[in-house]
Amino acid sequence: MTNKELEIKVNELTALVASVVGKLPKVEPSIPLENKIENVLGGQSDPVPHDYRVAVDELLNKDFGIHVKASTGLPTFKFTVLVPKKYSKEPEYDVRPRVITYAEGLSAVKDWCERVLSTFEPGLKQQIISGRTLIT
Repeated sequence: MTNKELEIKVNELTALVASVVGKLPKVEPSIPLENKIENVLGGQSDPVPHDYRVAVDELLNKDFGIHVKASTGLPTFKFTVLVPKKYSKEPEYDVRPRVITYAEGLSAVKDWCERVLSTFEPGLKQQIISGRTLIT
């Protein structure tokens, strides 16, 4: 095969690959729930205390996200539970925010998680409970 013939074959193959790639559906990269709704919640989450994450994992499950944002000039923070799509009937985002004082801290976080759990229908509530972290 001559260089010219090889060049023609390479060009044909390149055109074929380009036509196939052009027909493939566009796939959006998987973006975590927290990143999708940061703007709705006031920007990136502040660092989440470990005991808050543990409380959410134990009372809801690890599929639930958390967003924490300190209030400016007040001894409070907005604690938001991000409900995963598989447990939600909301078309876009299912966020459950609550303003908590620093004095209330972990006890208020636990109370909020229990209240969020109580809003689900029994079958869905059981699915959420089944997804909890097993402590061994």
